[in-house]
Amino acid sequence: MADTPTTRARLPRTAIVYHYFAHYRLPVLRTLTAAWEERGSRLTVVSDRAANQPALTTITPALADVPLAQGGLRWRFVTNRWLLRNVLWQSGVLRLALGTEQRVLILLGNPYFISTWVAAILARLRGKRVLFWTHGVTRREHGLQKLLRFSFLRLAHGLLLYGNWARDQLVRTGGFDPAKLHVIFNSLDHDVQVQGRALLVPERLDRVRREFFGAQPELPLLVFCGRLVARKRIDLVLEAAHRLQKDGRPVNVLVVGDGPLQQHLKKLAADLDLKDRVAFAGACYDEARLAMLLGAADLCVAPDGLGLLAIHALTYGTPVVTHGNVEHHFPEYEAVVPGLNGAIFREGDPRDLADVIAAWLEAAPDRRQVREACFEVVDRWYNPAAQVERIVRAVRGEPAQEERVLPELERPESLLEVDRLGTGGPGGALSPQAQPPVRGLVRRLGRRARMLTTPARYKLIATGKDFHMGQGCRVMRRCVRVGDYSFIGNDCHLMSRLRIGNWVMFASQVSVVGGDHDFVIPGVPAIWAGRGRNREVVVEDDVWVGHGVTILHGAHIGEGAIIAAGALVTQDVEPYTIVGGVPARLLRRRFLPEEEAAHRRALAELRARYCGG
Repeated sequence: MADTPTTRARLPRTAIVYHYFAHYRLPVLRTLTAAWEERGSRLTVVSDRAANQPALTTITPALADVPLAQGGLRWRFVTNRWLLRNVLWQSGVLRLALGTEQRVLILLGNPYFISTWVAAILARLRGKRVLFWTHGVTRREHGLQKLLRFSFLRLAHGLLLYGNWARDQLVRTGGFDPAKLHVIFNSLDHDVQVQGRALLVPERLDRVRREFFGAQPELPLLVFCGRLVARKRIDLVLEAAHRLQKDGRPVNVLVVGDGPLQQHLKKLAADLDLKDRVAFAGACYDEARLAMLLGAADLCVAPDGLGLLAIHALTYGTPVVTHGNVEHHFPEYEAVVPGLNGAIFREGDPRDLADVIAAWLEAAPDRRQVREACFEVVDRWYNPAAQVERIVRAVRGEPAQEERVLPELERPESLLEVDRLGTGGPGGALSPQAQPPVRGLVRRLGRRARMLTTPARYKLIATGKDFHMGQGCRVMRRCVRVGDYSFIGNDCHLMSRLRIGNWVMFASQVSVVGGDHDFVIPGVPAIWAGRGRNREVVVEDDVWVGHGVTILHGAHIGEGAIIAAGALVTQDVEPYTIVGGVPARLLRRRFLPEEEAAHRRALAELRARYCGG
């Protein structure tokens, strides 16, 4: 954290109230404590001594008796009274809210913690600043559930969020002020893990491969690390490895962790003829050992529920493969930048997972450069120092600064808008687990019915598979045809002959304008002169058109192009360029030459597989 006059100013006395502190919170709590001490103030952590989940490892309460200079914490203990499984009353928290010692309360933003409602209200009445440390939202909610959560979150002066997806949802669906939504990301023990990078030398990593796969250690290595439970869908990794082996592209798979599915997964590996290709390392809590196990792999595969594993793998320079449905992940999913430090496959599809793995391995990106790209994301955003810097701003009441792992222009739209269609690949539909079963079924049937009637309602010439059109669009009848897996946002104005390819995204309020009035006939007002020929607009595959773009008739938008929000397109756009401005002009190329070639090949394969050629 930079030592500027602003950041070095004295901080108000602050308390952080949790139900319990998981073990991985210790580095950030120590960093926070040091930051407050350096600025002549005090930070107190507040929780019960133990968790209500016996299997969960928490920070030892003995640190309350250890001097701060030796890594201890200023810790105040309260009593958790669990009324139901998730409903909590914390005895002693109200005294913090009413007392005069603390000027800022950072409370865990869980609406099922009844005492937090009361403490937040009392603290605000006492003139204290209240912040909620929270996920915010993890999936789209509706009705009473949404009303309850949003009403609770509005009790705070500001929110400390783990990711930008939650921030965007709160702004768009809840009307929250972006200046009060501080994205602080998440962290592990960054200092210790950075030291572990020194172990990542070829000789040691080769030794790890030989330890588990002595027969063929040179094969590409996939690793999974975590609890072996059904939620993580580790079976998809084994099925993908089986498909790769059948295709003549064998890989080794290292499973790190323990859990109730271990024996089932061993049997599945044997049934898939992968007995010599899959190794189980068991649970591992030694960070140096984890550095070797994760760092030795070519790819870390997280088939579902990606969370802190993303930070762990990237910290040791291993890219991450996961699916693209953000609502089935934890916020750390946002650390994965497709094509840079990882890749995305279609949710629940082992064939697509195998294809994505094969494509990454065939591209053979420079391993050193990939490691550096992985390190950069963690070293910049996902570490205790970065978290503390953002928490300090929130405590002081400074407006939140929008920060994203991907620049806004380059961010895949599926993370923000199109993931309501499913994401993760062609044909994806929002998984039933993402919403209550009955309501989810009704919503999916309603969406499907609307999409089936869209061509007739708008008199479209033709539409492809999984086409979606938003509400409030105006379309010239019998003039528009759309390819497969394409998306048109709300309030678009399509008043020209238009041909849209596959995987095309139109954001909201895009206008495609038809022929102009003839304004050069002497003595004839332009309004009476009529229009010239309406030339067709062609938008090729894999094009992203930003919010509020205007495209004049006759323009040809090349494959893979991106048009920035608000641009005016008056002429053709070259393939794989990014353009913007009025009129639109070249900003830069989308890919490096070798990346563009690889992307073209991948599109050709996808087109043949999913779009009929």
